[in-house]
Amino acid sequence: SSELISPYPTLIPLLKHTHTHSHHPPPPAPPPPPPAPPMSVRAAELTHRVPTVGYVLLEDPRPGGVDASALLPLLRAEGVSLSAIASFKAGKPLSLPSGRVLDPSDFVLPATQRKLVILGDLSAAGRGMRKLAEGCDLLVHEATNAFLCVDAERLAANVLADTAHLASAVKAVGGQRAQSGPPGVLKTMASVEAGAIAKGHSTPQMAGRYARAVGAKHLALWHFSAKYSGGGDADALVIMDEIAALAAGECGVGVTATRDLMTMRLGVKG
Repeated sequence: SSELISPYPTLIPLLKHTHTHSHHPPPPAPPPPPPAPPMSVRAAELTHRVPTVGYVLLEDPRPGGVDASALLPLLRAEGVSLSAIASFKAGKPLSLPSGRVLDPSDFVLPATQRKLVILGDLSAAGRGMRKLAEGCDLLVHEATNAFLCVDAERLAANVLADTAHLASAVKAVGGQRAQSGPPGVLKTMASVEAGAIAKGHSTPQMAGRYARAVGAKHLALWHFSAKYSGGGDADALVIMDEIAALAAGECGVGVTATRDLMTMRLGVKG
């Protein structure tokens, strides 16, 4: 037999009695996600520096809900079981004991289906995507570059500095207009949009205009420049709120500036 030899003899009793397994039961497995509703997926080309497409997820039509405030009093008054609502909702007329026949079209609301549009990198979307995206419940659109308040403040400060420099130069040459130095690289709203388009990307205003054009009910912005941290600190949230406001000013619907791992839910209508 061999002995366990260690330069740390006080650890030997601990090593001999250490178990490699835990007595605690493993955590329960998370519940499985609900099954996805039946849907179709369509794709259409987007304008970018390389070939790319956007996707439209359209749920199969779901029968509309029943106008309970109008239907239930009639059923209760004639003693009709509420179990009859299922076939009635599916389109089968309902005969009451009094002889009256109820037509589903008078009590069943229109069928509903949710539409989700997800656009990747783009500076524009063609007519094919526009037609597919019309009336979507949620439009996910990139907003890579933005002209923010900090950019406007920097622009105003630069204009003031240039004006002061020009006045000083004119005075120095006895009232003759002097040539100011070459202008520095300075962003304006127009230059930010032009730069985004040149690289195949969009601004928040471009996303907002597209949301308005297709009649989107809500706009979710994503794919922001790396210079925006997108974190949860106060400064980052102020920037994201400003970006969302720029888009909202163009489309007039709710706008969400998304974050990593954010979950958004589309409620079932009807």
